[in-house]
Order: sequence, then structure tokens, then C-alpha cells
Amino acid sequence: MHNQAQMLWDTGPHVQTISHPHLEVLPGEQVRPEPARVQGNLLVASLRWLAGDRGLPQLAALYRAMPEREQWSLGHVRVDQWYPLRSWETFLQVGDEVLGRGDLALAEALGRGAAHRSLRKVLEREDTPPHGLALPSPFTLLARALRRWRSLTCSAGSWIMTCESRKVASARLADLAIGPAFGRFVAGWLAGHVVSRDGRPWLADLCAPGEYVLTPLCQL
Repeated sequence: MHNQAQMLWDTGPHVQTISHPHLEVLPGEQVRPEPARVQGNLLVASLRWLAGDRGLPQLAALYRAMPEREQWSLGHVRVDQWYPLRSWETFLQVGDEVLGRGDLALAEALGRGAAHRSLRKVLEREDTPPHGLALPSPFTLLARALRRWRSLTCSAGSWIMTCESRKVASARLADLAIGPAFGRFVAGWLAGHVVSRDGRPWLADLCAPGEYVLTPLCQL
């Protein structure tokens, strides 16, 4: 037995490429990467959770408070489309101002709610009950989600996750600069993907930009 941290995986580094039949890059030139985008399935899960938690009138009030460009960008979200991360960060920030307390706790709750909705579909599809899972680790479903980050969640960024024990893990997001609102959203999203046998909720503490420590929530 040893106490050294176990490296689960490293999803990067990734190189952003742009493919275009008429694009020619000369030696020494740099092509600016496309702006990061988030997958519609993530946004739909988030919006459905928010509508269920706060109600459709509150969700409509949030949309009205957003800048016109973001209203147009996120006006008709589809699960199979991709949307600018910048617009989603604006949504989270405005939501905190309109429906939250100004501490970005709503953004974190929204990320957790989106994860729970996504996991519910996964567990139903696998015909596995959400409690009493025979998982090798409480981080199994989170590991799967982070491996698919670039294909199912966000078009940019890579993750490195380290498992200290069954009760402590850390995750670091690289190659993607994110704002405070999306940082808290990701904290909830990470914690929401941790499934333990006792059903205890987890927390993802944002200890530095893009760096999180996952631990069980202490219940009094």
C-alpha cells in the first residue's frame, strides 16, 4: 500500500485546428483558434433544471435581462448544437444578478443540477439504480464525463484528474481560460458527477482558477 496520488488520466494536450478548403497558413503565421463553445445538451439540462427549480417566469425574466446578442445566441437551444461559451458565461452572470444573491452560488447549483439530470439519463439507460452503485470508485462517472469533455461538453480545454483516495480527488482544467461564473458552474458540474454508495453529496472546492478539490459534503 502506498499513499501516493494515482493519476487517472490526462485528456490533453489538445491542439485547436481549423479546417477550411481555402485556408492556407504560411510559415511563421499563426491561426487564431475558434472561440470555445459549449454543447447544447449541457445547456438544455441546465435550463430544464432552472425552470423546474425557479419556474418558467423567472427563467423568462433572466432572458430579458441579458444583452440582446446573448438573447439571440441562446434563444433556441438544441441538444445537438454548439453555443459560444462567452454567451453562457453571460447567462450565468446575469442569472446570479437577477435570481441569485450575488455570490455565484446559483451558477454552482445550476452546474450540479445539469449533472444530475444528465446522470439520471445515463443511469436509466444502463438500468442501474442511482444509490448503492457497485462502482470501483465514486469518481467513475466523473472520469467518464471528463474523458468526453471535448466531444460532449466544451470544445476547448483538457483535464488532469488525480485520485488521492476514495474520499479526495483533484481536477485541473488546462488550455481554457474561464470566468468566475463558469468556474463555479463547473464546480457544481464536477461535484454532481460524483456518485458514492451512501448517496452523500460532494463538493468541488475551487482552490485556484481551473483547479478543484473534490471531497464529501460534511453532513451535520
